[in-house]
Amino acid sequence: MECKIFALVKARTVAERFYEWARATGALVEAPGLPTGQPLSLTDTLGLEPEAAEKTERRLLKAQLVGVLVDEKNQRVTVLTKGALGPRVAKALPETIDDVSIEYLGGVAFEANPPDPVPRGELTSPPCWLHKGAIACGSSITVAPVHGAGTLGCLVTDDDGKFYGLTNNHVTGDCNHTVVGMYVLSPAPMDATPSGPPPRAIGRHSRFIQLQSGDPTQVTRQEIDAALFELTDAKQVSSMQGDGRYDTPSKTGPLLGEGLVKVKKVGRTTGETHGRVLGEFLRPVRLPYESARFTAIVYFRNVIGVVSTDERPFSAPGDSGSLVVSHDGAEALGLLFGGTDVLSLVLPLDAILKAFKVKLVSKHQL
Repeated sequence: MECKIFALVKARTVAERFYEWARATGALVEAPGLPTGQPLSLTDTLGLEPEAAEKTERRLLKAQLVGVLVDEKNQRVTVLTKGALGPRVAKALPETIDDVSIEYLGGVAFEANPPDPVPRGELTSPPCWLHKGAIACGSSITVAPVHGAGTLGCLVTDDDGKFYGLTNNHVTGDCNHTVVGMYVLSPAPMDATPSGPPPRAIGRHSRFIQLQSGDPTQVTRQEIDAALFELTDAKQVSSMQGDGRYDTPSKTGPLLGEGLVKVKKVGRTTGETHGRVLGEFLRPVRLPYESARFTAIVYFRNVIGVVSTDERPFSAPGDSGSLVVSHDGAEALGLLFGGTDVLSLVLPLDAILKAFKVKLVSKHQL
């Protein structure tokens, strides 16, 4: 189904108008601190024919918008809804508006960070990998006092030559509450088995980028959920991702690019998975954080949405901290930090490396 707009518009304009309509009509899920405005029609905002606008509005009001993704380079917009969209409903919605393609993704409801990891007995792949006796990236980790599990994304080094493991703040930083020097274990004790490697201290917490909460119109929006732990013995850990799948790239790259950007990652819960980049969230992403000592709402900007190209999800609880790389493994692109079964949330890696003043480590203990 194709709908025409009065004049040629670009992807961001279409995304802005979808968002404007949703906010004004109450179709937008949880938008605190934002003005309501006057009720609008998609005829007014997007130029849809009245009959098509009415049908689209009715379906989206029922499904409720969670957010809108925009990919300006490829003139694509993705509308995210909390309610599931059946094939017949999705097919009846506008697929293009002039030269901008529109995609719809239903069933998007973000879990709180850190989520409860999928139990060890329900995993379809090992939560911890060894490469020539060293812990490989993509393996299960946790900080000593916390019962949980996340993922070791990659190894990095600073100008002094010190080696660190990189993951999320909510994995080893205990949401701003891990003290410097606290042990980081791999695998997490909850993932230990008699036949697998024993939990061992592979590092000590070094620092994190602080998670901040508050009204997004007054507090600087978060760009990073990341933490570093210094390796106690660099020989214990390999830059290899998973069980010899591919090495951590030495180069970084953008998550958004010309054409379809395909990506992959190795994580504690789902192992190696493959996906594609949908676009960047038009507005800050509202994420709840719930840990023993930190309960808050954090708003993130510059968040990229990724969907699976496999039959299984791109990520699941416990994959937080995974390094997202290009499909050919040539470039490191981002750090996974949240999501749902249908949509994974990724933060650009370059900003994280710059904030910590570190660079990627490749060809280590291979």
